[in-house]
Amino acid sequence: MRFVLVVLVLALTVFSATILTRADQASIDAALPVLQKYFPDVKLIPADPTQWRALIDRGGVDFLWAGAPVLYEALLKEGYLAPMPEVQELKNLPDSVGNIRLKRIGPDGKVYYVIYGLIGYVIGYSREALDKAGVKPVCSWRDLASLNLTKYYLDTGVKPVVLARPTKSTSTAAMMQLVTEIYGWEEGWKYLTSMAAIARFVDSSGAVRDTVKRGEALFGPMVDYYVFIAGLDYCIPADGTDILFDPIAVPRGANATVATVLTRVFLTEMEKRLVDRYILPGNPAVLDSPEVNRTKAAVLKNHLQRLMSAKIMSVPPEKSASYYY
Repeated sequence: MRFVLVVLVLALTVFSATILTRADQASIDAALPVLQKYFPDVKLIPADPTQWRALIDRGGVDFLWAGAPVLYEALLKEGYLAPMPEVQELKNLPDSVGNIRLKRIGPDGKVYYVIYGLIGYVIGYSREALDKAGVKPVCSWRDLASLNLTKYYLDTGVKPVVLARPTKSTSTAAMMQLVTEIYGWEEGWKYLTSMAAIARFVDSSGAVRDTVKRGEALFGPMVDYYVFIAGLDYCIPADGTDILFDPIAVPRGANATVATVLTRVFLTEMEKRLVDRYILPGNPAVLDSPEVNRTKAAVLKNHLQRLMSAKIMSVPPEKSASYYY
């Protein structure tokens, strides 16, 4: 209660906040009422990763939310991030969960971005669509480039895979990096090229989910919470997956008071709201909170167990950032 009163007082003295985000529209819609309790005038600006630097340089951006860690790693190396406020909520967050690092510590010992949501890579599909097409589930990246799916395309004229353009979707770019991490650069690109040959391309990872849900493609690589939202079935790729992170950070030039309030809100109330979106909170202890939806928390606990027993590649963001562009 004291925390709420403190941030309300701070927010009332500032009134406005601007957040640059890679979150999808549904996540933005869910977050907006929470944020408006603290900032009546809050602006959430969805933008492609290629636009972030110019928007930060222009000024007026107070917070960064969502997007693949490779983007944040690149921003950190290029000097676009400021140290995060040293609030108690940040100190209470564990440095890591298992081998998953939740805090990115810079060379100066300060925290530059924090993982507040955990996201796994899966291959989503509609069981109904597969039954109708007479196709079995695909449960590896290599099988997404298989001759079986190529034959399906040649027989039907329908491309069985849907991919988001990697220049538009940081999660698809990260998937491509994952495949090259598993199979090596040369062999990995052979699979990616074969996959692309039988894929239709869309402009966002959310459009991948929607295309599979409508039955317009049989398979789509997507982040895990999309399959729960859309009611799809899924496989965790047997040849390896990665647990991606939904980060938050403070850009250089941000209003320090606004950044402090937003850091506290995201690491408390917003993290609990992740469960409503079927997103694993960065701190799994949140799943045991009485304030979250128990049914959805149970789904996420089961999914987390499946992820933890899968082959996790854990591509370091620093490595991804080194050749991302």
